[in-house]
Amino acid sequence: MKRILAIFLTAMLVACSSRPNLENLKNLNGYWEISEVEKPKGNIISYTYNATIDYFELTDSLAGFRKKLMPQLDGTFQENGTAESITIEMRDDTLKIIYSTPYSTWEESILKLNETELELVNTDKVRYFYKRFAPINLKE
Repeated sequence: MKRILAIFLTAMLVACSSRPNLENLKNLNGYWEISEVEKPKGNIISYTYNATIDYFELTDSLAGFRKKLMPQLDGTFQENGTAESITIEMRDDTLKIIYSTPYSTWEESILKLNETELELVNTDKVRYFYKRFAPINLKE
């Protein structure tokens, strides 16, 4: 009986865990830099410096774009002029980011999203751990 109760309580904790929801999407907007990438076999790549960062902007509640930007020492960003369209969908109790360009479409699941952390996993089971980017401004 104790074993069944323990399994039930564990299942309830997992089910009630704080998964990202539509209300969390306001946190997606802004600049993010990858801090770690975890490959499916457990290999972890840590990033102490990123030449590019991701800028997400939701232009309405469920659509927007992502751009790759290169931070400059003066606090500005250089961009290559391309952006990926994104839409947000809720499927199987999971928020999905659907990316599309004229050449391809792919998706990532949002595993964690708050003001300072973003965790995504793609269909190849590669996890991306982001932290909020804070630009360095040497002009001040």
